[in-house]
Amino acid sequence: MLCEICGKEFKGKGFKILVEGAELTVCYSCQKFGTSSSSRSRVPRGAPPQQRGAGPAQRPRSPSPQQKARSLELVEDYNDIVKNKREEMGLSQADLGKRISEKESLIHRVETKSIRPTNKVARKLEKVLDVTLLESVGDVEVESKTSFNKGLTIGDIIKFKK
Repeated sequence: MLCEICGKEFKGKGFKILVEGAELTVCYSCQKFGTSSSSRSRVPRGAPPQQRGAGPAQRPRSPSPQQKARSLELVEDYNDIVKNKREEMGLSQADLGKRISEKESLIHRVETKSIRPTNKVARKLEKVLDVTLLESVGDVEVESKTSFNKGLTIGDIIKFKK
């Protein structure tokens, strides 16, 4: 196995640690750079992924409303859409604020692009104004490059204090 921090090859068991939220499999000497990711921190060498602390095989879950909300992106010209549609309907900023149960100042800041509305506020605006402000974003595929060397590790980037 290769240590994901220093890049050294090690035999035997590795250690799963958390480093700034990322779970890494590391050698004995690099385990001090993170915290144990679980009570079962040792990874059996050559163990299949299901036996590496992942628990029993689980069926895929449907995305939660929060995960669905994360896949929505606010359109770039949201401020112009809101302002033009509001004026077309003959509403003042105060009237629109009352209709969506938000403050007039929020409507003003959205229209001047001082703030980005939350998905909740954007949904309210979409419903009242009958416009589309949120569009769904597809999964982005990341191209994996394989190289003939061992590759870049965190140890290549970080300078350790000695």
